[in-house]
Amino acid sequence: MARTEFFRDGLERVLRGAGRHRIALMCAEKEPLDCHRTLLVSRALDERGVAVQHIHADGTLEPHDRAMLRFLERMGLEDADLFETRQARIARAVEHWEERTASARRTAAGKA
Repeated sequence: MARTEFFRDGLERVLRGAGRHRIALMCAEKEPLDCHRTLLVSRALDERGVAVQHIHADGTLEPHDRAMLRFLERMGLEDADLFETRQARIARAVEHWEERTASARRTAAGKA
């Protein structure tokens, strides 16, 4: 998805808007790690140097770096690796998450 022209155009639109306004991208998820925006949009914005904060249900803010550390912990990839950058570990964790999510959807569809 992040490699599509549609996504890149949308990201550019957000960046242009952020130059003129204060932007909040919202979802219905209570936990930022359960929201696809954290793993897709926020990562892309972070890679472009945008300071991303995640708003928790209690109103506290969590910097994106901290959210990604929690994501690595959730995926069992929090330990540093001499041969892999943190960004590469995050990308690998996202791939694992996508595989799990797709598998869960296939299983749910089979039960329907």
